[in-house]
Amino acid sequence: MLISKFDTAGIEEKVAWLECRFGLELPEEYRRFLCWYNGGETPETSFRMARVSSDLQGLFGLGAAPEGYRLEHYFEENELSAFVSEGIFPIGKNSFGDLFFIGVEGERLGKILFQYHDRPKRLTTLADSFSDFAAKCRSK
Repeated sequence: MLISKFDTAGIEEKVAWLECRFGLELPEEYRRFLCWYNGGETPETSFRMARVSSDLQGLFGLGAAPEGYRLEHYFEENELSAFVSEGIFPIGKNSFGDLFFIGVEGERLGKILFQYHDRPKRLTTLADSFSDFAAKCRSK
């Protein structure tokens, strides 16, 4: 998967703040990704997993990430809290506004999930880990 990473200045502190603020511990593999890339745009990237076929427009970042990908501006604080209370955390989006999540607790821990924007109560498990998900995404 091709990814154009966002600015990573001070990212470790921002990730630590995020975990403290929402009382969660991001899966280590995803935490390392954030510290190295801080999310990023994924040009011409698509996947087919678990009967879902879609593009991946980009992965959310913190701080200096562009407006449409900056987690703090893309979601309201209470919306992020609601996701965390369900044991999931938003990590990216496709061009249709559908969301990608990572499980942050319980049996979903570390799994990558997908949610169609018009079916907010239904989550589809795409991969058992962030690295499995990234390996199955293809960029032209």
